[in-house]
Amino acid sequence: MGVNSNLDTIRRLRGQLEADVEGLSDGINKENFKTACLELADEVAERECTVAALKQRIAELQERKSRVEASVETIRDVILQAMSINEQNSIKGDLVTLSISDRDPSVHIIDESKIPARFFKQPAPELDKKELTRAVLKDGEVIDGTEVGNGKIVLTIRRK
Repeated sequence: MGVNSNLDTIRRLRGQLEADVEGLSDGINKENFKTACLELADEVAERECTVAALKQRIAELQERKSRVEASVETIRDVILQAMSINEQNSIKGDLVTLSISDRDPSVHIIDESKIPARFFKQPAPELDKKELTRAVLKDGEVIDGTEVGNGKIVLTIRRK
């Protein structure tokens, strides 16, 4: 078995584990619940590390995407310059046809602070959930469009 096929097997199994969280509680009983809970806490830690690694990888890929997008524009500019210098408005190839055409002028913003307010979109009002929660739960205010939930029990995991 080659490295690639081993990696494929690992990826397939990891995908099954990530998807199959519904039945985790099925094997927990009175005799093994402490051990099972500790093992599940280890799984939580591992998945939190995976989330952090994925966030980092996504950030790296977004940076790479930006570089590739910039290189696309640079290559387009090189093609445009070469065609202009050689006075070619069109080049036909087997897979693509390149052509130069005029576009309408565009407006470039130099100093946004000098632009009149009528050209700015007003953002939608943002709900201050923290203030709303304080008003309802602490001050006892009754506010249409809200209801008080039952709360929930949460698990805290402290790592040594």
